[in-house]
Amino acid sequence: MGTIRHQPSGPRIPQTQPDDLRPAQFDVLVVLDISRSMQATDIAPNRLQRAALELHEFLGLAQGSRVGIVVYGARPHLFAPLTNDANAVRFYLQHLESLVLPTHGTDHAAALEFAQQELAAREQALPAAVLWMTDGDIPADQHAALQTRVQTLQTAGIPLYSLGVGTEDGEAIPLPGGKWLEHDGQAVRSRLDSTLLQSLTAQADGAYSAVKDDASDWKTLYTNGIAQAFPATSSDAQQWRELYVWALLLGMVCAWLAIRGRKNEA
Repeated sequence: MGTIRHQPSGPRIPQTQPDDLRPAQFDVLVVLDISRSMQATDIAPNRLQRAALELHEFLGLAQGSRVGIVVYGARPHLFAPLTNDANAVRFYLQHLESLVLPTHGTDHAAALEFAQQELAAREQALPAAVLWMTDGDIPADQHAALQTRVQTLQTAGIPLYSLGVGTEDGEAIPLPGGKWLEHDGQAVRSRLDSTLLQSLTAQADGAYSAVKDDASDWKTLYTNGIAQAFPATSSDAQQWRELYVWALLLGMVCAWLAIRGRKNEA
């Protein structure tokens, strides 16, 4: 026999308030390129430092969500585990500039694969997105592997968002001691490939933006992107505004007026 639920019998109206919305719970795993080309200075103060500043801004927007960071060059490494403690992530970011990876080079596909594995290994399987921060200097021989990896993310239901930290004109890659990375006696120039990044993120149901001096980059990636992919949810229970108090007050006023009218007649 089912449980009988007694509903209030007084007058009431349905009520929808902003408080009825529960903030969405989701994870964002940042995949941060810290390869040698991220030392280029076409974005001030340099690409890596600007990426760190952008991450601080992102943490201010993503309050309440869990954020973690994977860093990569030739190999990916978990730099900051997923946490909803933004101050803890900021603590990790303080040490980003001094981080030295054991190998040189850049394997973007391996970094995205590592991020997907980290998300798959979570004990609490919340909705998740990958935020890829890179200068977009991607060799042609890595394009096919990247497209395969992006398709895998899309199949897993993990949208990919990317922030391009660089410029189309690019800049030479500095080395310690004031020298430049060279090939055949010429300085190697690192350039942002926005077209490729935009295509890859579109395949994985995400969005792309180059770094902007205003807030439009995070409006594209977070406000109109990640936050829309995981919107707040409404409460299952219907909320009601009970009107019996006002009915009771109206009845008391009517009774008082009636009593006063009789006294006046007497």
